[in-house]
Amino acid sequence: PEAATARRDLVLRLMAAQGKIDPVAADSFRAEPLGVDLQPQPSTYSAAPHFTAAVRRELDEWATARGYDVDRDGLVVRTTLDLTMQRAAEAAVAERATRLQRTADAQWGRGVPRRALDAALRTTTAYARARDAGADAEAALATVRDDAALVDSVIGVVRRVEAALVAIQPETGAVRAYVGSRDFRVDEYDHAGVALRQPGSTFKAFVYAGALQRGYAPEDTLGGGSAEVELDDGTTWRPAGGSSRGTLADALAFSKNAATARLTQEVGAHRVALVARRMGVTSDLDVVPSIGLGTSPVTLLEMVSAYGTIANDGLRREPRLITRIETASGTVLDSFGGTGNQALTRRDARNLLDMLRGVVERGTGRPLREMGATGDLAGKTGTTQDYADGWFIAMRPGLAVGAWVGFNDQRVTFRSKQTGEGSRTALPVVGDFLLRVQDRLPDVSFPPPPGRYQALDIDPDGDSLLVDEPSVADVTPDDYEWAFGEDPYEPAPTEAP
Repeated sequence: PEAATARRDLVLRLMAAQGKIDPVAADSFRAEPLGVDLQPQPSTYSAAPHFTAAVRRELDEWATARGYDVDRDGLVVRTTLDLTMQRAAEAAVAERATRLQRTADAQWGRGVPRRALDAALRTTTAYARARDAGADAEAALATVRDDAALVDSVIGVVRRVEAALVAIQPETGAVRAYVGSRDFRVDEYDHAGVALRQPGSTFKAFVYAGALQRGYAPEDTLGGGSAEVELDDGTTWRPAGGSSRGTLADALAFSKNAATARLTQEVGAHRVALVARRMGVTSDLDVVPSIGLGTSPVTLLEMVSAYGTIANDGLRREPRLITRIETASGTVLDSFGGTGNQALTRRDARNLLDMLRGVVERGTGRPLREMGATGDLAGKTGTTQDYADGWFIAMRPGLAVGAWVGFNDQRVTFRSKQTGEGSRTALPVVGDFLLRVQDRLPDVSFPPPPGRYQALDIDPDGDSLLVDEPSVADVTPDDYEWAFGEDPYEPAPTEAP
């Protein structure tokens, strides 16, 4: 508006100087406001701005490779977005994040971690001006700290709770809802598809998938005791959190860290990483003993996609934002979709899904039922160290949906177990979303879990297939083939609709 006003006044002065209008009239006109009702919009404004930005990234890559100009060639891009679900997702994120903001404000008051505050102050214009004026870094920081109004404003930004939600149709990989932050106009950073955060216990699903591949059954038991891992530096890592005694199904339902760490040792960190990769995690993973507890950062989008693999009988579908691209006249230039990879056998996927049912029915995910969510539900909660990140991913027939809640600066956290666990932060976001859309979802159930493997000796000596592994379920030769991702009893998967 300032530039527009200056340009208008220049034109009025020139008109007066050239005798086109009376100088007194020109002065009068210059004294008037522009009379424009400004409605600022983000440059990528749409009904789903983070989704649109993600589509634009994919479209730019596609167009560059084929010689198209996205801005000039009049392309028609058809996407997977379900606008009703998108509005429900945005409403759920806004409602629950506002409640969580009140909690964060009460816990932190006017204070936030000093290092987080200083880092934010260094991004301000006032700091940049002080540096431009010749002040060194410490002096410039001291200058902006003296501005009480500025500090209060920055504290509000640092203390702001952020949240994201993604909903995917497992059978096709179609992304139905995509919310990258509480408000795109306030924070354009995409916490759904770009931000890398530790997934906490939501990553445990891959440990138990690896165990099922090795021949374990959900009812197999661990003997108890703590997990001890000798690290490269000579120290010993002993994860805390829950006894390791009990069945695998119980360990997952109640998110027992000790049991999961022992199982990670048994399965192998590399196997856990491989399973996660096959199921849909595309971020680089740190293959370390703690990988099973979710210490390697990932995106919400890839985690929801990986859980969609479980809900889709182990068949992996790439998350899809675009269905096809056409010319302005309707000629189809490209379409997206098709078959995926069988990342888990149907047997393992259905067993894992049933174990994740236990999370919702009797474990850490019970609040989802208490909120009133209906249907055949499975899922997993996740919380990272010091309650910096809260996660929850749920599955029901036709839908996988997950939410992340946290702060942009990971030094800012929720300050108690009662307020910071994923079951208290991210789960209500998913639950609110499901309550808004569940009447539109099909009233069907997932396939039931298969029975236990039948014992069968497979070599002349009568030795078990899996040697020297106590508590491991017996397997048949066909089951062994299944463990490598093949199902000899089922036809090849059809193309996605």
